[in-house]
Amino acid sequence: MLAWTVCLLAHYTDWQERGRKEVLQIFGKQNPDPDGLTKLKTMSMIINESLRLYPPVLSIEWKVYWEVKLGKLIVPANVEVHIPTLALHHEPLFWGQDVQLFKPE
Repeated sequence: MLAWTVCLLAHYTDWQERGRKEVLQIFGKQNPDPDGLTKLKTMSMIINESLRLYPPVLSIEWKVYWEVKLGKLIVPANVEVHIPTLALHHEPLFWGQDVQLFKPE
């Protein structure tokens, strides 16, 4: 995940600079601390967008052991459910037509 984030920031230097300015504004020359980390909004946006584009888990699979009702959908017992995380993270219906672009905003 870190490697992808670094690659994206090397390509999108405007976001690299925004993240750098935020870190310097919050921490200056001090070492990061837990309180300050929670204030890093731009950095959080950058990391979340990196995870959307390059998720560490490509899909989630599990077995339903008993019948489950999700709204109008009924999932019968003993069915394996597959959620394609990568596909969902690149679905234009959810993310817009420019889904392949790095857009932390």
